[in-house]
Formats: sequence, structure tokens, C-alpha cells
Amino acid sequence: MDKFVENNGIKINYKIWDNQNSSNKSVLLVHGALSSSNYWEENTSLISVFKQLGFEKICIINLRGHNKSDFPDSGFTVNDHLTDIESVVKNEKLDNFTMIGHSLGAAYTLGFALQSKKKFNISSFIIGDYPPLVPPFSQEWLDGIIPDIDSFDIHPRLPYKLLEEIQFTDYRPLLSQIENSVLVIQGANGGMIGQEGDEQLFSGLVNVRFVKVPTGHDVFNSKEAIDKIKIFLQ
Repeated sequence: MDKFVENNGIKINYKIWDNQNSSNKSVLLVHGALSSSNYWEENTSLISVFKQLGFEKICIINLRGHNKSDFPDSGFTVNDHLTDIESVVKNEKLDNFTMIGHSLGAAYTLGFALQSKKKFNISSFIIGDYPPLVPPFSQEWLDGIIPDIDSFDIHPRLPYKLLEEIQFTDYRPLLSQIENSVLVIQGANGGMIGQEGDEQLFSGLVNVRFVKVPTGHDVFNSKEAIDKIKIFLQ
């Protein structure tokens, strides 16, 4: 089901499934830069896991400028994106929920936890092949995106806004503040976590598990990842 919530005058779109025969657990999925809810909706194996485990709500956000969410004239900082997430959490009254992020969305899940200061009852996190930081976007990145801009489920001006407004944000010094269970999934074949390795990048976390799957960056579309996620969430 399509739903919208207003965040300071900006309409944020999200998809929601309610499970009538459910536990009291929910999940919120956050896409990466230039992705959208389509990434998660097309992963029927992952969605099936949530249904099998009886999750009460399966919620998939579209950050501003993605899919059906509004594209404002400005307001594309890291904090702006975190307020989009908060608006959905509040609107759905999510409680006892797992946050799952892919790519940049993985960093945003950790950022949201640190910014909200335990204001919300987040039970666990699943980090999809991304370090615990938000890097600045480069002109080289933009030049590589523009020729294929029509293939993305975004407003065509979004990459320019991200280049202009996203600032480097490093969550590594703060990770010890996150006491929740965290599962970090790394693509073993050219993923985004890099040569440092997940253990070093996420060393500040106090309750973390690591798994490598035989993929590149798209770790959630592997059977190995789905199996590990199911075990982690049980």
C-alpha cells in the first residue's frame, strides 16, 4: 500500500504491508542513493522472510527525490534525509523494529540511531555492504550518472542536489553508542566496504556479526544473505 507523510511541507512516500497474523515486530527498509522502494519490492525472497517471521509491519521508505516522494528546491543534507526516516517512523508508530539499509541507506540507518538518541525502540540493524560513513559525492560520480539518468527511479535533478549538499559524515567514532544487535553483510566480490574489511570499519560496535556473501555490492539478492538474515531475525 502506498502512503504519504508530510515532513516540513515535503511529502515523503513509503510502502507498507500490515500482517494481521503477526508478532509485535516490524521492519523499516532504507534504499541507497539513486535507488528506491523498487529495489526492496522486487526482492520477493527477502519480503517473504519478513512475512514468514510474522512481522507486523513491513515498511519501505522513498527518501526525498526518489520514486513518488517530493523533490524540494533544497534540503538534501544527511540530516534532511534522516528527518524523512523519522517522519515515517513516527507516522507508523513503529516500535520494536529492525532497520535494514543498503548502500548509502545502510549508513543512514546508523546515523538515524545515533541522532535519535534511543528515542525509538529499534531492536536491530542489518547493514548492506556499506561503511559506517557518508562520503561526499564527486563530479566524477555525477559525470558517470548523467548518461543513464533516465534508468533511475529519481527526479533527474537529484544527483546535482546530492553533489551540492551532502557533506562527509563519519559515524565510526560514535558506534560504541549503538548497543543493539547489528548484522553486517559484505559483498566478497568487489563490494563497497573495501579493503579495510568489515571488522576494522565497524570495530566500535559492541554487538555485531559479520557475514560475507559471494556477490558484489548487491548483497541482498543472494540466497546466502537471505538465509543469514532469517537466522539473525529469528
